[in-house]
Amino acid sequence: RLSASHTLHGGVLRIADVRRSMMVASIRLYAHNKPVADAGELKGRWDLWRRVKTLPVAAGQAEVRFDFSVPVVATNLLIEYATFHEPAVGASEKLQCPRCSRSVADRHGIC
Repeated sequence: RLSASHTLHGGVLRIADVRRSMMVASIRLYAHNKPVADAGELKGRWDLWRRVKTLPVAAGQAEVRFDFSVPVVATNLLIEYATFHEPAVGASEKLQCPRCSRSVADRHGIC
């Protein structure tokens, strides 16, 4: 939710948690221009949102820069991680035990 209505020409999205087993492949940006008292009013109401951009993301990419061909006026923005890269065969995410921080093979993450 933005503090007021803004005209957006572009931007940068940074992906902080780049995991090898779950990497985002595309991001969809949606905008809503009418002010609302609470952003929760828009939750689950996809008919109110307008898709403004779909961004392709390469595997392991940590930053995505984008520009809009036509500036977008928005009061609320929604970022959807739409699709994900398929994990490599045999590559699994290493879990750490929450008690002792050792790497574990148990699927629940406890040694």
